[in-house]
Amino acid sequence: MRYWPHLADFPLITAPRVLVHNLINIIKDGSKIVGKVGADAVIITEDTVLRQSKYRLHGKCSNDRAGLVAILRALEQIQNLDLIEDSE
Repeated sequence: MRYWPHLADFPLITAPRVLVHNLINIIKDGSKIVGKVGADAVIITEDTVLRQSKYRLHGKCSNDRAGLVAILRALEQIQNLDLIEDSE
């Protein structure tokens, strides 16, 4: 009989606490509770929040699809941001 370790025996995966500079980071979430589906995204560069958005979606959407919608909308918003580029 093969031994399968319990999931609690594995170390937890944690998000990085330090954001890489000179990059735009997207933090997203999608959730579904009793037929209510929502998505939100935050666009961050260094220590500055550039844009924050929330969306209500159709009740038939899954929480995975809501997360994907949050990423898509954040990417669309990044295209419209006036970012100052370093000339170096």
